[in-house]
Amino acid sequence: MLAGYLFHEGGVLSPGGHCRAFDARADGMFFGHGGGVVLLKRLADALDDGDTVRAVIRGSAVNNDGQLKVGYSAPSVEGQAEVLTEAWGAAGNRPHHALLHRGAHGTGTRMGDPIEVQALTRRLPCPHRSPRLLAPWAR
Repeated sequence: MLAGYLFHEGGVLSPGGHCRAFDARADGMFFGHGGGVVLLKRLADALDDGDTVRAVIRGSAVNNDGQLKVGYSAPSVEGQAEVLTEAWGAAGNRPHHALLHRGAHGTGTRMGDPIEVQALTRRLPCPHRSPRLLAPWAR
């Protein structure tokens, strides 16, 4: 085989070579070549320089849910929910505050994406959108 990959039923790789994160047709991910860059600047410096500010990172958190996770390639709902709660608090938010946008890694797998959506809906309020709009298969 010179290019591509071998599909294995139950694995994380898509049989069709498409990644459809948070989509009812999600069936896996694929490997590709590419890159991305995110440039960060302190808010005060951006404002002083007259830059257009599109977003502000107010808090972050990391964790490892270890043996609680579903498998090597999928986290647990509880582990995801805990780290979201920690980041929400680090940002100085209170339970009544609402999010308009949520960031997620979205693997495009039927196991990983529902876990992430369930953790988001369990811990972070978002009255403006239904999680079913993001992932119609999430229960």
